Amino acid sequence: MNAKVSVSRGNHRAQRGLGAVMAIVILVILASLAGALVRFGTTQQMTLAQDALMARAEAAIRAGSEWGQYQALQKKACASGTILDLRPETGFRAVVDCIQSSFNEGKTYLGASQIVNVFTITVTACNSASSCPDNSMATTPGYIERQRVTIVTDE
Repeated sequence: MNAKVSVSRGNHRAQRGLGAVMAIVILVILASLAGALVRFGTTQQMTLAQDALMARAEAAIRAGSEWGQYQALQKKACASGTILDLRPETGFRAVVDCIQSSFNEGKTYLGASQIVNVFTITVTACNSASSCPDNSMATTPGYIERQRVTIVTDE
């Protein structure tokens, strides 16, 4: 009972090429995954940098707003176009604009006219080296610009 088993060599050759195709597919998948991870990491770093710059812009706006309020309420001065150079501290400059309006509120109980001054303080902060706001820098990814309007009265 000797049985001979014959093996077909044609099927064996066809399977040899399948391993190479699978290796290429796996390499392509791994390369695209690595590319996606690099892109995600770069996006995360840009987002963190933007958040840090926005916090500095808020500090510059706050400083400009408080400076403008002090000028308006303590010194009774309202100047437009004042530039506060905060670049050494925050990397930003703040432009403080102020508009003063006076309103007659009528007579007081003593008969004198009551004049109320209203100060509209607009602060624009940006990280441009030349001017603020800077329209030429507005399209660059590292440019940050924030604006705050504050209205105060002297009463």
